[in-house]
Amino acid sequence: MLIAAPGAENTRVANSTGLKTDWRGYTVVPYATSYRENRIALDAASLKRNVDLENAVVNVVPTKGALVLAEFNAHAGARVLMKTSKQGIPLRFGAIATLDGIQTNSGIIDDDGSLYMSGLPAQGAITVRWGEAPDQICHISY
Repeated sequence: MLIAAPGAENTRVANSTGLKTDWRGYTVVPYATSYRENRIALDAASLKRNVDLENAVVNVVPTKGALVLAEFNAHAGARVLMKTSKQGIPLRFGAIATLDGIQTNSGIIDDDGSLYMSGLPAQGAITVRWGEAPDQICHISY
């Protein structure tokens, strides 16, 4: 099995003793059970402080002799917990926030207007939507 976790370099593979990703976030698991679900997990405790994983566990089912890909999505950058509001009123619970330019990096507004996101660059913009109308959108620059 080939583990691909770009951005998660030198991260331990949780269910394999002594195995970790290289400087690019890749490694090969030298064994797999054919035609059965194989669980691959990365050890989140061994990640760098500025890296989060979207998925820490991937299940793959290889065929005999096949090299299968276990792909992990890592976000490197700042972790941010912010209070959001529009004209002094907390943004709506369940609104979806996305990092402009990177649609795969998103978060959800909680019941008091708080938003947690990881993998943010030093500066940028976040768009929050809770409907399709023009007044149901908020742009946050940071």
